Amino acid sequence: MSFWQDLERHVRRLAFVSADGDVLDYTALARAADAVFDLPRGTPVLLALDNRPAAMIAYLGGLRRGLPAIGTAGGETTADRERADRLIAAFRPAARWSAARGVERLRDPADAPATHLDLALLLSTSGSTGATKLVRHSARAVEADARAIAASLALTADERAITTLPPSYADGLSVIHSHLAVGATTILYEGSVVGPAFRAAIGAGVARARALRRVTSRAAAPERATPLRRRPHTAVLP
Repeated sequence: MSFWQDLERHVRRLAFVSADGDVLDYTALARAADAVFDLPRGTPVLLALDNRPAAMIAYLGGLRRGLPAIGTAGGETTADRERADRLIAAFRPAARWSAARGVERLRDPADAPATHLDLALLLSTSGSTGATKLVRHSARAVEADARAIAASLALTADERAITTLPPSYADGLSVIHSHLAVGATTILYEGSVVGPAFRAAIGAGVARARALRRVTSRAAAPERATPLRRRPHTAVLP
C-alpha cells in the first residue's frame, strides 16, 4: 500500500508542524485530505502548492483519490497567476485548488483529458520552469522514490525534517514524501533557513521556537551546504 493511502497506520503521530507551532497528526491529516475533492479517479487537477498545512492536505487529498496533480507555485504574484493560467490552458484540468479560493471547478470531469491510471503528478523541473512542459511521475515511482530515500537515510518515525525547498518541485516533495512514508514529522517552513528571517523566527514566540529548535534534519543542494555551515543561527540544525 502506498504511503498516502496508509496515513492512518501512524495513528496519532504528528505529520506536520507549522512554523507557528500548529500541529496536524496523521489521523486528522487523512480525514481532512479525504474531504477536499469530490471528483472521479483519474481527473486532473491543478494544485497551487506551498509549504503550509492547507496545501499539504489538498495535495494528499488528490493522491488519495487518484487525481493526477499538476503542481504549480502557491504564490499570488502576477507571474504565479500567469503560469497557472498557462498550465490550465495547456493541460485542461477539471478543477484547481488554491489556499485563497479552495476548490474551483473549471470544467466537467468528462471534458478533461483522459489520463493513465498510474499517473500521480505533473511537475516542473529546473529546466522547464519557463514553459508549460512538465515531467510525469507515476504513483509507483512516487512511492518507490519515497521508500528508497527513507531507506538510504535510515529515516525513522522520530525524524523532524524542515522544508527548505518548494513543494511545487520534485526535490521539495521528496522530503515530505520520505518522511510521511515512515510516520515522521515535517516542519512546514516557508522561508529560507540561511537568511536573517529564520533567526528571527526562532525567537519569535514559544510555539514557533520550540518547533524550529526540534528540527533533526534539512535537505539542501550541495551549493547550499557551505552557506548553511557559515551561518551561526543554523546551529540548531544538524
